[in-house]
Amino acid sequence: PWLPPLPERLALRTLPGSIPAGPHALPPVPIGLADHCDRQAQRPFTIDIENGGHLLFVGSPRSGRSTALRTLAGSTAATISSADVHLYALDCGNNALAPLTSLPHTGAVVSRDSPERVQRLFARLIAEIVERQESFAARGYADLAEQRAVDRDRPLPYLVLLIDRFESFLASFEDVDGGALVDLLTRLLREGPSVGLRVVMTGDRRSASGRFSGTIENRFVLRMADRSDYAMVGLASGTVPDTLPPGRGFQAETSVETQIALLTEDPSGRAQVTALQEISMAAATRDGVPPGPATGARTDYRRPFRIDVLPGRVTVAETEALRPGRRSPSPTDGSGPLASLVALIGAGGDELAPIDIDLAADGPGFVVAGPARSGRSSALLTMAESLLAGGARLLVLTPRRSPLSALAGRPQVIDVLGTEATASDIDAACACVGRSGGLVVVMDDAELLANAPLADRMTEFLRTARDDGHAFIAAGTTADLTGQYRGFMVDARRSRSGVILAPGTPSEGDLFGIRLSRGNSAAMPVGRGLFVLRGRTTPIQVAFSTPG
Repeated sequence: PWLPPLPERLALRTLPGSIPAGPHALPPVPIGLADHCDRQAQRPFTIDIENGGHLLFVGSPRSGRSTALRTLAGSTAATISSADVHLYALDCGNNALAPLTSLPHTGAVVSRDSPERVQRLFARLIAEIVERQESFAARGYADLAEQRAVDRDRPLPYLVLLIDRFESFLASFEDVDGGALVDLLTRLLREGPSVGLRVVMTGDRRSASGRFSGTIENRFVLRMADRSDYAMVGLASGTVPDTLPPGRGFQAETSVETQIALLTEDPSGRAQVTALQEISMAAATRDGVPPGPATGARTDYRRPFRIDVLPGRVTVAETEALRPGRRSPSPTDGSGPLASLVALIGAGGDELAPIDIDLAADGPGFVVAGPARSGRSSALLTMAESLLAGGARLLVLTPRRSPLSALAGRPQVIDVLGTEATASDIDAACACVGRSGGLVVVMDDAELLANAPLADRMTEFLRTARDDGHAFIAAGTTADLTGQYRGFMVDARRSRSGVILAPGTPSEGDLFGIRLSRGNSAAMPVGRGLFVLRGRTTPIQVAFSTPG
């Protein structure tokens, strides 16, 4: 009367066909084979992304937890278009989810070793949830399924967040910045389902209890370390065999024994990655998109948004290559009204792109702050070169030895001065450009000139700079600049535009009237920091003029 027992090893392609979905509905994603003994049937175990909820795979190490997530991602890519489902992964284990980056469905795979990227991913998902909530409320949609059924021309995709080893996530971030990342995940779990976010995570027995237990509807129980642990997840220990092969488990709600499939028959890691790459190529051909994650600026809403890794070092040429439409220098010699005050700073953002500052609109002051050897002078030099290419005229002030001294003698550089600079030098520079504007005063080590003879004249310069078409960019140590309460640097900070290089403490954001996360205090390469524009921060890597 009984069917043969479930195989201990199962390939995804051998699963029987699942029940087809209705029109305009997403098909269920098969990931295993379920043994329904009472019905004398073995049917595919599927994940319903459209109508299902959050899912937790509970098990001990080496029970098949990470394999379940990898199979889910591969089967989703093979079953559903990349325009309908976008995948994001947080890998808190041994990088088992890193190969998911080859899928056109994947926007980002981040590691717990990069807390800054984890924060960016969660913040971006929260922003997407808020945007969808506002849009659905305005149009009267109850959930994403209704939006997709009504708005056939622009259906929004479902978002699936995969988290491997949830217990490691809690251990890493529960006490960091007051548990801010844990709070963000709680919000994702509570507010995400109605707007199309599904969270699928793996963890040990501790993951099935506590503050998150009420927000995860579905649980799949793999092999546990102790038989008493099964009762913690609502499964009678007497129904569980003494031994379970990897990938074998029970659906907690129905106690149905199920075997999770592999992407291919060979269980080795190399074979599984190869199978995932083959699925990626087939999905890219089917969907008509390039294989692998998207690059450059996102122009198609059907492609997933990205959380790109910032480069450890980037040149100006490499940064400009990221620009969709190359920005041409203004056709002027600096003496006409076409002089541009747009300066390139570096590359940054979630979707890596050049970051510029328009000093005419977001100035006139711009401040680069950071500790010694963090890349302050290099940032000023990159901005100065960019301003010169746009036709601006520069007056350079360097009270200490600086790379900016190399600008001396350039046609549009009025002068390069040190501590001997006076108010008359500022007056002469303003007279040199006349009424056409376009003068930018570039000051390195600004804290050394706070009490210099030209200090009062710089204050007057900043007060009229916007109306006169001028600007001011300066660099100094974060501690010295934050401790100043009067003078021209205080006026420069009022624009709330600048860069904080190598931020070490949350209080360093006080320079621009913001509060930084403690997650920003990790060691950073030279030129890494936060670009601040009117109180909003963007991660940035300063572009260097030369590769060396």
